[in-house]
Amino acid sequence: EVRFEVVRRGERRVVSRVISAKGTGHGYTYETLSYRKRNKKMEPFMLTISERAGEETLYNHEGEEFLLILQGKAEILLEDERIVLEEGDAVYFDSSLRHRLLACEGEEVRVLAVVTR
Repeated sequence: EVRFEVVRRGERRVVSRVISAKGTGHGYTYETLSYRKRNKKMEPFMLTISERAGEETLYNHEGEEFLLILQGKAEILLEDERIVLEEGDAVYFDSSLRHRLLACEGEEVRVLAVVTR
């Protein structure tokens, strides 16, 4: 079993997320920051939001999330709250809360996202 893992910038695996039943993307690209280690309790990603989604559907799932805004300006929807996050801002929340992260108009957003399983 792998006890630790180093993933170099060029080794990241890109995963685009598609939520719409019509197969349209919602502007999210995830780069895995750990994919060799098994039985992880956390899943780290570099998240890029390239466009603001036309819909604001909220999602929830098991676990917890930590998001750190590295570049740009985003808006997080948490249940009935709308919170603007700027570079350097972070948010930690229970993923069972309905949530969605959106780019603010015209800005690409880069986020360090850590999700527990």
